[in-house]
Amino acid sequence: MKIIYICLWCMACTLLISDHTLAHGVRGRISSQKALMVESEYDDGEAMGYADVEVYSPMETICFQSGRTDRNGRFVFFPDKKGDWKVIVNDGMGHQLTLKTNVDENLVLIEQGSQAKSVENSRSFSGFQKIIMGLAFIFGTFGVVSLCKGKRN
Repeated sequence: MKIIYICLWCMACTLLISDHTLAHGVRGRISSQKALMVESEYDDGEAMGYADVEVYSPMETICFQSGRTDRNGRFVFFPDKKGDWKVIVNDGMGHQLTLKTNVDENLVLIEQGSQAKSVENSRSFSGFQKIIMGLAFIFGTFGVVSLCKGKRN
């Protein structure tokens, strides 16, 4: 009986002590740092919320970071070396945005105003719109050919 009490005492001590000796702690903080923020939206101004994002560092084919945009179409990352960075935003429904930017030695964005304007002004067509345009081109071509042949006869 004495052995059972000793075993129970040892187990109780182990349970009480193990919480502090075997576990590890965690720490965290919220701070304001210099980061790059990607903003993505459709051409009608609606945010690309919860879209998949992949970030590629300079001269790398393996993804540096991946994640999702927030509901406002924003994604933040911290570059760790200078060079040309590529960000791909894909909503999974046929819309994909590819952005490239340059970071200097201080890991600060080098402004590229012309690139931002070209991305803003570029329009992409959905799959349905491309099909309609293709059909319109085919019917238009056959219409012109038929008109030319009809005038000859």
